[in-house]
Amino acid sequence: MVEVKSTSANHDETYLELVRGALRVCLNYKPSCGQGRIGGVTLEEFQRLYREDEFYSWFGLDSPLVYAAHKAAGGMTSIYRQIGISCQILFQRVLQTR
Repeated sequence: MVEVKSTSANHDETYLELVRGALRVCLNYKPSCGQGRIGGVTLEEFQRLYREDEFYSWFGLDSPLVYAAHKAAGGMTSIYRQIGISCQILFQRVLQTR
């Protein structure tokens, strides 16, 4: 049996930081609201956009609560996506370091 030196303690923080770094992407998530803009729209931009649309405005969809719902839903989607990406990168890194 071949003895393999374990350096997992040295790599644990690196591995954890790979996952944390991917999740940090989600901290500043802003909904794009169909604008296709990188970085999304702010609450003020969202309200202006939705107030300009008579249908949305009539239903009161220019509310900060609707913005919060968009932000939460998109943020959750982003978290799941980042977890998947970070796990793939983590797996590849583990293979490279072993």
